[in-house]
Amino acid sequence: MKISKEVRRRDAIDGREELIDIKGIGQYTADAVLCYGFGYHAVPIDVNVARVGEHYFEMELPSDLRYASDLRARMEEVVTVEDPMTLNWALQDLGNALRSNSDPLGIKT
Repeated sequence: MKISKEVRRRDAIDGREELIDIKGIGQYTADAVLCYGFGYHAVPIDVNVARVGEHYFEMELPSDLRYASDLRARMEEVVTVEDPMTLNWALQDLGNALRSNSDPLGIKT
């Protein structure tokens, strides 16, 4: 049975809140469980994803990524593919590449 993207998104939002209510589970872990464990359109925000947002979307980020709600919203707009897990891995890899190369994709002017 195929579930619509809107239902999956709503389930991910509800699931995220439920996971965060568990002691010891924060935003990153909740998003990682939803994305990698259940295939939902959730974006685990870490320093690599933050680099992508900062570099390609020219976003200013707070020093504590738990408060990067604008980044989370923007990245969730980007992750609209059928396989969010693979795209999230790609975001992680791109962010890591930005550490040593200012424009690994060759698209920033």
